Amino acid sequence: APDVIFFNDLFVYFEKLTEEFSEFSIIAPTYKNEKIHKNYYPLLKKNTIKSKNYLLEEVEDLDWCLCLVNKSKLDKKKILDENFFLYFETFDLALSLKKEKKKIYVIKEIKFIHEGTSSSKNEYKLEILANRNWHYSWSKFYFYKKNYNYFYAIRKLLPNFLKAIKGYITAVINSDEGHKKTHKATMSGITNSLFLKSATYRPKIK
Repeated sequence: APDVIFFNDLFVYFEKLTEEFSEFSIIAPTYKNEKIHKNYYPLLKKNTIKSKNYLLEEVEDLDWCLCLVNKSKLDKKKILDENFFLYFETFDLALSLKKEKKKIYVIKEIKFIHEGTSSSKNEYKLEILANRNWHYSWSKFYFYKKNYNYFYAIRKLLPNFLKAIKGYITAVINSDEGHKKTHKATMSGITNSLFLKSATYRPKIK
């Protein structure tokens, strides 16, 4: 990702690690500051492995902004489902790997910094946020429909839809154009997914 800062010896560490341990499908370093947010979702029952130089923790899923993929452990020609855009494609892959009993790890000793949305200009902030809301909503529905069923996906998205309606009405009352746009994007993403339309929305940036 363009908003990632890593240290010069990162690839040396990765090379050393793969020489010691290769029984992973995906592996990643961890955020330098984990107090604010973590780049992984831990297992309910913690599982750690000690290689020669590193402590590895098995995780449910991780943020793919910086990771190493072991393609020899992935049987699929297409690693990610290309119907997704921006969100939930890694959840989808992690779920399929879990079903195949393949492992995802983070490395506690190797750190990096992820600056979030800093890769986009501030003048496009509202358009980018609307774009994110649209695709988060669409992808969440698609993920649950694909891996469970259509009606389960509706149940998972209903709270998001009701919250967006409430937020949109509040924004209209307060004449808040920014929140109107972002809440409308959420509702649009959900509506398009309900009608099984493709994820075609893109930010209006010149």
